[in-house]
Amino acid sequence: MKLLKHTVLNARYFATGSRPAKKAWRDAVERSAINGLILDGIVYIDEDEFLSRQDLDKNLAEKEVTPNFEFIDLLA
Repeated sequence: MKLLKHTVLNARYFATGSRPAKKAWRDAVERSAINGLILDGIVYIDEDEFLSRQDLDKNLAEKEVTPNFEFIDLLA
């Protein structure tokens, strides 16, 4: 496993304007969609696995957001 900061991976493999956001990388690591590590707020990605994957668009896509209506109850 070769860990790289997500910013290094973005610079090496993604064109400007199409780089996944830190949140997308963090979410992908947290749901085990890609191997990585979050250490002191910095997201590291396993470069070897990243290069071997062909389904990254699905794994890096931010998960669907379901509305949380709990805050509306506070306004009532």
